[in-house]
Amino acid sequence: MGLVNQTGDIVSRIINLERYVEKIRKLAGNTSSIISRGGLTLLNNSFIKMVSAADVQILYIGPDGGGRQIIRIKRDSGADVLYTYDVAGVQYWALTDNASTVVVSDDAVAEQGLARPYIPLPHKVTDWNVLPKTSSASFVTLDEIRYYKQHPKVNMAIRHGASVGSTGEWQVLQDGVVKASGLIAAVLNVAFANFTVTGSHMAPLNLDVQARVTSGGGQVTACIREAGGVQT
Repeated sequence: MGLVNQTGDIVSRIINLERYVEKIRKLAGNTSSIISRGGLTLLNNSFIKMVSAADVQILYIGPDGGGRQIIRIKRDSGADVLYTYDVAGVQYWALTDNASTVVVSDDAVAEQGLARPYIPLPHKVTDWNVLPKTSSASFVTLDEIRYYKQHPKVNMAIRHGASVGSTGEWQVLQDGVVKASGLIAAVLNVAFANFTVTGSHMAPLNLDVQARVTSGGGQVTACIREAGGVQT
């Protein structure tokens, strides 16, 4: 006598089939993934792309139209934030503002250093007759910097000197606190100071260069030849 399909068997098969279809559906459209070990490797010019709900491509990592590997990050408006491109086959990177104007970029032509922003070169007069001077026995401010903190430390070159027969001292203060000091002799010279500045990022800071006469009846000078913020 042959076997007869029971209703319960058919229902079970249908349920199993639905589960199988659901697994296939999930594999076909991966909505969320976690990689706890190992990594993700893309081969053969594959790419990663993120598109917003407004259909704006926010992130793209992969080949461009010429086959060059690039990174491009955009704002919600579609304007660039960061991208890599090339000049005559040499790649460069650039950070841009909302108008897509390059704010910071490396130099692809020279293949070293910055292309943007342009940085002013420090300069200072060297003629004793026009340098700021004092004959005071007490410290007097002869030069100053007012700025907003960007780096944790400052490098400073200080031009100093004294009249023949006189000597003195110089010092650098940050908001009234001495950060560096040195002696002044009767010849024009340059001293270098490297010191940590206090305050939070973008805090307004005041740097004062002071000098005083310690012996003799002449004058002394101390002024900033160049200065810049540096990392720790």
